[in-house]
Amino acid sequence: MISGADSPIAPVVESIDDDTKLSITEDDELDHVTGDGRAPTTLELATLRRVSAPVPWPAYLVCFAELAERASYFGCTAVFTNFIQRPLPIGGNGAGAPPAGTQETAGALGLGLPAASGISLTFSFLALALPIFAGVLADTRLGMFKMIFIASLIGIVGHVVLVVAAVPTVLRTGHAIIPFAIALFILAIASAAIKACVTPIITHQCPIDAPRVQIFRPAKGWRRWLSFGPKGVDGEKVIHGQTVLQVIPRGRGTTDFCDASEDFRKGRSKIRADELRGHPRTPRSEYPRTRRSDVTDTAEPR
Repeated sequence: MISGADSPIAPVVESIDDDTKLSITEDDELDHVTGDGRAPTTLELATLRRVSAPVPWPAYLVCFAELAERASYFGCTAVFTNFIQRPLPIGGNGAGAPPAGTQETAGALGLGLPAASGISLTFSFLALALPIFAGVLADTRLGMFKMIFIASLIGIVGHVVLVVAAVPTVLRTGHAIIPFAIALFILAIASAAIKACVTPIITHQCPIDAPRVQIFRPAKGWRRWLSFGPKGVDGEKVIHGQTVLQVIPRGRGTTDFCDASEDFRKGRSKIRADELRGHPRTPRSEYPRTRRSDVTDTAEPR
């Protein structure tokens, strides 16, 4: 026991090493947290706030590829029914469009509603079933990045064939259904290949795959204006991981993830397309239960 009114006693916190049960002051503990962070202790897991890592810019490039694929997919399926079901309008441009200024419905093949429904549903089925095989091929042979790149090229070819099916000279021969069906099959393959890889490769761009303790350092220069999400105070000890915030002890403020923008450069080599790893999350039953007076902010897991 230490006595003396003039001897301030620093608060004792759990040590960096749970095995040795070393106890040090909180100020000393901050000095042991490097820029890359360290594994959290049991006490830190129960008390420090957790937030999601920022999404680096290569992930947004993959999102743009998915946006283009989705736009082409829904842009085509919206007109498939009329193209298949209705016949060529009289006085139109010969490619399926009705005459200007009329209320006629666009069409081309004139196969009727049953054929239009069957072909459209078959296309949707292939686009949703083939990702199973595309995912296996990406994991065992090509890799996710190469699979997305190849699928994008396949999609371009499919759209070119789709345009050929709507050429007036092809429609007049009565055999436009052949290139149209081939185009649908090609587009289904492209859509399935991208769908199987885009979500895993985006989630795999995060440089943090396990919780770790870090000290918040405010962003400097232009990065301050590009930093989104909750902020913290200079020198604050936080936990960075794959879950959202749990509990914030009184006096600790908010947190922020480390800036991952410097870890990624321009070019294909910076897309993390290696083997997909899981990101375990804390079960809800293991979340600490605290009194409202002990916290300043709480949130549910994502």
